[in-house]
Amino acid sequence: MELMDFINKIKAKEEKKVKLVKLEVEDFGEIEFVRPREGVILEYLEKIANCGKFNIEKNEIENIDFTQLTEAASEFVYMCCPMIQSKEVREMYKGHEPIVIPRLIFGTDEMLEIAEKLENAFQGTKTRKKIDKQIKN
Repeated sequence: MELMDFINKIKAKEEKKVKLVKLEVEDFGEIEFVRPREGVILEYLEKIANCGKFNIEKNEIENIDFTQLTEAASEFVYMCCPMIQSKEVREMYKGHEPIVIPRLIFGTDEMLEIAEKLENAFQGTKTRKKIDKQIKN
């Protein structure tokens, strides 16, 4: 393979990545979310993978730390939503860490659902399956 072929393949792969997602959010309507850096996605996946312990015999995750799960999801949603990161919205929530703002705005259930949809949209599902498989082994 020549260098230019390699570069063109990189560019083609980058163009295929979902960079913007519009999600319908209850009580808000359609909101735009942008793909965060790969490190942000991996950090989110790592945090949710560490929210519980996998029971091999039952083939399920047990002892889920919902506080850790909601913190990870809220931070992920924050990192994907330029509107929540805006100065105007942050001013409305003075005294709160910016990464908790999504939970305060949407509520825990809706915010968890948004995080899951974003993860799926940005192809985190494939990586999450790999992490789950590693946990099982």
